[in-house]
Amino acid sequence: MLTANAIATIDEVSGGRVNLGMGPGDKATFDKMGFGFPAPAIWNGNWDIKKPLSAIREAKEVVYKLLAGNSVDIDGETIKVTGAKLDFTGPQKDKVPFYMGAQGPGMLKTAGEIADGVLINASNEKDYVAAVPNIEEGVGKSGRSMSDFDVGAYTAFSVGPDLAKARKSAKMVAAFITMGSPPPVLERHGIPLGTAKAIGAAIGAGKWGEVGPLVDDNMIDAFVIAGDADTCNKKIEALLDTGVTQVIIGSPTGPDVEEAIKICGTDIIPSFAGRC
Repeated sequence: MLTANAIATIDEVSGGRVNLGMGPGDKATFDKMGFGFPAPAIWNGNWDIKKPLSAIREAKEVVYKLLAGNSVDIDGETIKVTGAKLDFTGPQKDKVPFYMGAQGPGMLKTAGEIADGVLINASNEKDYVAAVPNIEEGVGKSGRSMSDFDVGAYTAFSVGPDLAKARKSAKMVAAFITMGSPPPVLERHGIPLGTAKAIGAAIGAGKWGEVGPLVDDNMIDAFVIAGDADTCNKKIEALLDTGVTQVIIGSPTGPDVEEAIKICGTDIIPSFAGRC
């Protein structure tokens, strides 16, 4: 109800420019907030994500029925609603574009099937080479083509005129991503599972001085677009060649955030006008 109400309000005040993004969430964040995660994150050759998938499907169903002005009754696996209805009048708002945050094969296929676009928290072309076939499978099930679908690269990004400083500012972000990456992703990038666990242990213990030495150049290359403008442009070009249609610039942005934003506006975004 809260999500649907908020989206309907923002859609109205923005003149129809709102998008709705939804994802399964991060277990570590859920734990810190005191909420239960829809299902345990279990790796047994594939991710056991049945309940998170159900949660996304059911949440989308409820939100978009509410946005259409309908009364909603659902007795789902993760969501149970009886007689819910938004109290608003005017044009239906159920055409708001729906984006899914996704990483694993099941989520990517579901995003292709039920969403208008996907946001993938990855910055390396290898991850999109692996992801796009799963998206294509889901899009095919929906009866659409990939030209109807937006593949968003939600990147960790660090740009500055000094390449070394830009990469250094990305170290801690690379550490957190390494810590939280599943074994197949670590294997894809040649990162030992033991190193990822050591980083996680250091972060968990608040031993920040031990984290930096554990992060090598390979981790930065795997999980961050980092460097000067030319280097970052080449990395973005590689993403677009895999089927990415939109690049979202995420933290840390750069060693000097204001300078990084200016560089993005003058030397990076204009380089891809018409492609993103």
